[in-house]
Amino acid sequence: MVKMKKVLLSIFFLGCSTAYQPDITVVVPKDTSECDDACIHLRSLSCEEGENLPDGTSCETFCEKTQKRGHALSPSCVLRIDSCDDMDNLMNFCPVEKSEGN
Repeated sequence: MVKMKKVLLSIFFLGCSTAYQPDITVVVPKDTSECDDACIHLRSLSCEEGENLPDGTSCETFCEKTQKRGHALSPSCVLRIDSCDDMDNLMNFCPVEKSEGN
């Protein structure tokens, strides 16, 4: 019985290791270079988003790392806001451009 369990577990783990592994593509937003200016702008407006995170990570570092991981924070749009309240409607300042065929 013990030998049967070992054989079944071996088959199970062999099957798992050959499971489909999709290709993952991370699309890095093009405006990452504007993170520093966006954070400075947020601080000039006294926005909480421009301050360091509780763990001490700066706005600039958080922005750059997040963007490089494929999560768009839209720093180029942040540069267009006039008040902290505008952060709630950020896409009004930077409408999404549709690609051809959409």
